[in-house]
Amino acid sequence: MPEYLVRCVQQHESFRKAELESLATLAGVEMDFLSYSEDTPFAIVTLPSDAAARTIISRSILTMGIYELWGSGTDHSSLHASVTSRTASRWADYAQASFRFSVDAFQGKRGSAAQRELIDGFRYLGFAGPIRMKDAELHLCIFEEYELFVPGEPKRVFLGRRDGYIPPKKPYSFEAMLDDILEFSTEMLVDEGRMSMWMPTANDEDVEIAIPSHPCLQLVSVCVQPFNKWSRRLLTYRRMPDAEVDKSVAWTKRTKEHGSNADELNAFRRKYFQGFKAPEAETSPGATPFPSETATTGANQATEEVSRQLSDLNIKDEDVKQGAKSE
Repeated sequence: MPEYLVRCVQQHESFRKAELESLATLAGVEMDFLSYSEDTPFAIVTLPSDAAARTIISRSILTMGIYELWGSGTDHSSLHASVTSRTASRWADYAQASFRFSVDAFQGKRGSAAQRELIDGFRYLGFAGPIRMKDAELHLCIFEEYELFVPGEPKRVFLGRRDGYIPPKKPYSFEAMLDDILEFSTEMLVDEGRMSMWMPTANDEDVEIAIPSHPCLQLVSVCVQPFNKWSRRLLTYRRMPDAEVDKSVAWTKRTKEHGSNADELNAFRRKYFQGFKAPEAETSPGATPFPSETATTGANQATEEVSRQLSDLNIKDEDVKQGAKSE
């Protein structure tokens, strides 16, 4: 079977292999690991086809991409020899195709001039098509892996062909994720089955995140575990039988997203990495802060309300006095 290079993220290392294996099982795809280590973001696997690779990588969150392996080596000379022996028969297929090269250096860095020199080293591939940095028919990536804190040449190099498919990304808020967990639970749990999940909250939040609910799930218990400036709740739900579900209760997912990055989509995450510090008022040096229009309006409304209540009290007092005189 063809060999593929998986470019993983270098974090949550103990989860990466398990994630790929579970996705392969879910897709019904046969996948074998030829090379894997938690110390490197590069793994080599065998897969039946590009379509199988796309299916797996489209649902992965701990990988950055998957590439058909065109060659590997301990230096660039051995890489070129590997590329020639593995793919020489396929070069003609891409002779007139648009193409591009990119460089990915892990624990190392190359300037623009050095990257161009690396790319020029693959002139022997004989590509005569146009160079397109966007939407190219052929995308080849040169991967380099360096020793940590050891300057010099890379210890491993790869050349991979990336398929044109790029997994789509869209904003995904924390609240929408909670709703999806509940919806998934209603579909997978048997009657009377239970599901528990943690939900973090900041202790000083002005507006607390509402505990998510679903018509088919009954909230059984809420257990709070406090920390210094934040807490987490262990929410336990029971899957109600369909006969107990109130059909008149409508359930609407919170799918409307406000923001484009992780901090904007998850208020708790933003506060956590800010150390739960209160936002400072932004005023220019020496300037006298003035109340906002909203604050002024609120104060005026409060004053009018107090005056109205006092007026009512005066009217009631006069009524009482007049009643006493008439008696």
